[in-house]
Amino acid sequence: MEQKIESIGTVIIGGVSRTGKSRFANLVFQQTRCTVVHLDSFLNAVRNNYPAPILTPREKEICKDYCDTVLVKAILNMGQD
Repeated sequence: MEQKIESIGTVIIGGVSRTGKSRFANLVFQQTRCTVVHLDSFLNAVRNNYPAPILTPREKEICKDYCDTVLVKAILNMGQD
């Protein structure tokens, strides 16, 4: 008999490539029905909003640092009003 776990809010999954994050995210969602944020997808969405091809190498580095800062702020504010 499969036991369902009570919803725990938001789960954030990140890590290195080829470690089974997507399967783990699916398993967590199936068991808890909570929100699961896959950091690869989230970070790509944030970074893709910047016109990187027209930026200088220095501007690209600044943009990357800014995207990482936005990502950290978004994670810290998840679940808050």
